[in-house]
Amino acid sequence: MPDFEFRGASPGMYPMLRDARGAQVGTVTPGDVAEFDQAPDADWQPYEPGGDTGSEAAAPPEASATPEDPSEPQAPAEDETGETGAEHSNDDEAGETGSEES
Repeated sequence: MPDFEFRGASPGMYPMLRDARGAQVGTVTPGDVAEFDQAPDADWQPYEPGGDTGSEAAAPPEASATPEDPSEPQAPAEDETGETGAEHSNDDEAGETGSEES
């Protein structure tokens, strides 16, 4: 009997499903392998030892090639106009033209 690997995006519950040996399957997580006559549903794919799972959803996210170092200063973020905070003057200072103080 062939082995099948559970490749669902999240854990699955199969309370009534039994494998080829008669054992209750119950709750499974991505990567679990069970023996069946045929795949119970589309989340079960033929098991390939050491092979690619073929599922992007079950693959762990890739790490960033250049991890950010919190001790390094970061460039100022740009706003919608493409200007950084360093390019803006403090428009709310008292005594400037257009202020509300008299």
